[in-house]
Amino acid sequence: MKRMLAISSKAWTPKRVRRLRAALRHDDVWLHLVSSADDSPAQVDADRYDTLLAPPPATGLKRLLTRPRPTSPADRLREACAAGGPLADWAAGADAVLVPREADCRLLAPLLAIAPVPVVHPTARRDLVRAGVLDERRPAPEDEPLPVVPDADTRLLIGPANFAGQGHAWARAVERLDPRTVARNVRFGTLDNPFPSDLTLGFPTLHSNPAWRAAWREWVTGSFTHVLLEANRAILPTRSVTGFQQVDELRRAGLQVAMLSHGSDVRVPSIHAERERWHSYGAFAPEPLAVMEHNARRNLEQYLAFDGPVFVSTPGLRAFLPDGIWAPVVVDVAMWRTEQPLCTGRLPVVAHAPSNVQKGSHLIDPVLQRLHDEGVVEYRRIQGVPFAEMPGIYQAADLVVEQFGAADYGTAACEAMAAGRVVVSRVHEDVRRHVRERTGLELPIVEADPDTLEQVIRRLVADPERCRQVGAQGAEFAERVHDGRYSAAVIAAWMHGPGAPSETINPLETRGEDDQGE
Repeated sequence: MKRMLAISSKAWTPKRVRRLRAALRHDDVWLHLVSSADDSPAQVDADRYDTLLAPPPATGLKRLLTRPRPTSPADRLREACAAGGPLADWAAGADAVLVPREADCRLLAPLLAIAPVPVVHPTARRDLVRAGVLDERRPAPEDEPLPVVPDADTRLLIGPANFAGQGHAWARAVERLDPRTVARNVRFGTLDNPFPSDLTLGFPTLHSNPAWRAAWREWVTGSFTHVLLEANRAILPTRSVTGFQQVDELRRAGLQVAMLSHGSDVRVPSIHAERERWHSYGAFAPEPLAVMEHNARRNLEQYLAFDGPVFVSTPGLRAFLPDGIWAPVVVDVAMWRTEQPLCTGRLPVVAHAPSNVQKGSHLIDPVLQRLHDEGVVEYRRIQGVPFAEMPGIYQAADLVVEQFGAADYGTAACEAMAAGRVVVSRVHEDVRRHVRERTGLELPIVEADPDTLEQVIRRLVADPERCRQVGAQGAEFAERVHDGRYSAAVIAAWMHGPGAPSETINPLETRGEDDQGE
C-alpha cells in the first residue's frame, strides 16, 4: 500500500480529498494531509483517509506565515518536525510527498527536510527551487541504469555506508570465499570518497525522482537474497528512517537481513567516557556531541531490538553490543606489504595521521613533536594526503602511533600492520582478550596512553630488534585476520548456516592449501 503525504495551504475538504485520490488513480493510497500545524488531529473520511493536521483558512495561514509569532502554526510545525513525533515519523515513512501548486515554501521547508521524494506541481517546484528548499536536479532513471546482478543462489547487498571502503572489501571477500555467491555494495552520498564501491548514488538521485526511487526499491528487493545493513542506515531511500525501520519491508520482499555496526553509530559518548579515561569527546562542540549521543542511543536501542544477527567491525564495539559478532575490517594486504626493513640505523620515523577528532591527536602531537625536537625520532604528521599515497607513507615509517580515544583498533591500524610497521595505540584489555579468544593470536599492537607514550617510544627506538619482531608479527596478524578470509567466513555462516552465525570459526582455518608457505 502506498503512503503519501499531501501538503497544501488550502483546506482539505472531503471533496478535495476524493478529487486528489481520483487524480492519483490509485485505490491503495493512504493520505496524510497537512495544511498547518494545529496539534489536534482531525479525520476526513475516516474509513479511508488519515488527516494529520487540521487546516485553517488559507488567508489565515498566509497571514500567520508573513507575520510569524512563537505560537503560530508554522512555528509549531517547525518545532514538530525538529522534535520528531507522529508528524516526523509518518512523513519519513511515506512513499512520496504531494506538493500542489498553492503550497507555501516556508511551511514546506521543515517537512521536506525529513520527508521522502516530493511530487511537485511545476509552479510550486519553481518557488521551492528558488527558496533553496528543493534540489532542481531530477535525474531520470533511464539516464542512470541500475546494474544487472548475475544469477546465483545467494546474492548479497551490503550498504549503504562503505566507511573506509569496508562494504566493498567485505563484498569482494565473500565472493572470493565462495564463487557461487554474488556480492555487491552500495554507497549513498555526494561527498568525495576515495574508496571503491560497486555502486555510488548521490542524494539528489535518491531523493528527487519518485520513478528512480521505485526502480531502486524494485532492484534491491528483486535482485538480492540477503542484505547487510551498515551503520543502521536505510538501504531504501527514505529520509529520517533507519535501517532497522526497513527490516520488515525487506523481509516481506523475501530477503534475509543482518545489521552491522561500524563504530560511532553505536559508541554512546557518555557511556564510553565513563568506561575509557582517554576519550576525546572534550574536543567536540556541545551541539555535535549531543547529536552523536542521540543517534548512538537510538541505534543501540534498535540494534538490541533486532531479532537477527548484528555484526561489529571492531571487537571494541562489543562493549555496547555484547552479542555482536566480530566481522573484522578487511585490508588489501598486498597493497600495503613492503620489504623495506625497520629501524636500520637511521633516525626512526614515527607517523601519525589525525584523521578524526577521536584519535586524541591533541595528546599525541606534543609528545611526538618533543621527541622530534630532541632528535630521538623524525615525526611525520600525516594530514591532507590522498589515500592512494598512504601505503608509501606507512612503508617509509618505522612506527605508527594510531589513537587513544576509541580504545579499539580499526582499518588504519590494520593497514599499518599489513605494512609491517610497529603500531602504537591504546587498546582496551577486553579487545585484546576477544581477539585472543576468537583467533588464538595476540594482538601485536604496542600499548600506550598519554601518560606512557613518551616512554614507550623511547624504549622502542632503543631496541631495533624488538621493533622488527613486532613489525613481523603485525604483518602476519593482518594477513591471517584482516585479509578478508576470516570476515567472509563469518558472513557466509550467516547466509548459509542454519541460524545465527558460527562462533567457532578460526582465522587459521580459513587459509587454503594455496596459502601454505607464503
